[in-house]
Amino acid sequence: MVQFGRTLDIILICLGSVFLLLTAFALCIGIAIARKRKKAKRYIKASKCTDNERSNRIIARAVSPAFDAHLSPHHLVYEERKASEGPQPPPSARSLTRRLHRPDRIHIPTISQEAMEQPIAVDTSIPVSNFANRVQLLKKDDGLLLYEEFESLNRQTFTLMEKKTTTISETNMRRNRFFDVLTFDHNRVVLHDRPSEDSYINASYIQNNDNSRNEFIAAQGPIGPPEMIPQGRENTVAHFWEMIWQERVDCLVMLTRCIEHLKLKCAQYWPNELGTTAEYGAIRVELVAVTEYASAIQRTFDVSLGDETRSVTQFHFEDWLDAKGPENTQNLLDLVLKIKDHHRGKTSPVLVHCSAGIGRTGVFIALWQLISAIDANPLEPIDVMGRVKRLREQRIKMVQSSEQYSSLYDAVVLYLKSKGLNRTRDIQSISSMDTDSRYDIQEVSAV
Repeated sequence: MVQFGRTLDIILICLGSVFLLLTAFALCIGIAIARKRKKAKRYIKASKCTDNERSNRIIARAVSPAFDAHLSPHHLVYEERKASEGPQPPPSARSLTRRLHRPDRIHIPTISQEAMEQPIAVDTSIPVSNFANRVQLLKKDDGLLLYEEFESLNRQTFTLMEKKTTTISETNMRRNRFFDVLTFDHNRVVLHDRPSEDSYINASYIQNNDNSRNEFIAAQGPIGPPEMIPQGRENTVAHFWEMIWQERVDCLVMLTRCIEHLKLKCAQYWPNELGTTAEYGAIRVELVAVTEYASAIQRTFDVSLGDETRSVTQFHFEDWLDAKGPENTQNLLDLVLKIKDHHRGKTSPVLVHCSAGIGRTGVFIALWQLISAIDANPLEPIDVMGRVKRLREQRIKMVQSSEQYSSLYDAVVLYLKSKGLNRTRDIQSISSMDTDSRYDIQEVSAV
């Protein structure tokens, strides 16, 4: 009898333990379900917020000169939502503080059809004397305002994606490294010595600041034999050299490695060894000189067609990965200045390419043109956003990522400092800018 009682106690204890475990398990499941429902409600509530409502929250206007005389140049006043949206709750102290430190003259447009069809006239230029301080503000809070400005730029240039109406025959599509990076009809480079159906190359003319001439050719990196079979693409190295000859290009800028992260980014379109010659179609290319710098390689080619020979110089900048900013902004600035000096007095277009010919290529061209504008009129306000927008009207997706967009601001700040045009004191505090590690391009060796 005693033995039976002990057995019954053990069974009851086990059953009680199992019940407690099941209760705890059910409680955990209930908490998890409640959290998921709460997140779902937040998502639904956020999705109901229209683009117009989001836009009106961050419409800014610059303060008046009288007000600006008593406060820092970057104390800003923000407009409230339209009265038609109904009464709004009074802003908290935190929201007022955040509102005071947002950049002026930034407007994020809606995605409505009317907004996409009509350009939005917004002054995004920044006075030279305030430029470094403005960059500091844009980079605060992990660059939130800079990201908002970049997304605003993306929305304003969204409809340009529809202008890629260049012939999309199977032959032409096989000459594109990326199927969503095509040229516009109005400014694409046409290979004149080929039949019209065979004249396509993924390259675009880019005009100078006053639109008086084609200052650049922005192109994708040539496609080589290793990329032909797996992806079904066509070898475009011969087309590339044919374009160089046709446009009388004597300065070539390469902003990518041939292989990055084990992926082919660009064909090697020049001979391997110094003094050797390679033929690309009817064009012969001889590598006659190589000069290595701290952050770039300069190669000189003798390019021949028939009995005529021309000299072409290539500047190869390798410290810059796809869709990223440069490893060192000062090195990029030094490279741009060096090539500008090399090309001074010449009118032939500078051919710039990376892999797709939009991200790194867009940053290089935008920086070149911003520097040219500063040199022409040092007191003229600087419009980084407007410059990139103008480039995207000539080739889609120019300056591809927010990180690349940020590097443009950094490079301009460095250039203003080098010219003594920026009188601000806090220039050293710009986040992510390593000015201590910068150095000029110095010649290491020459062959």
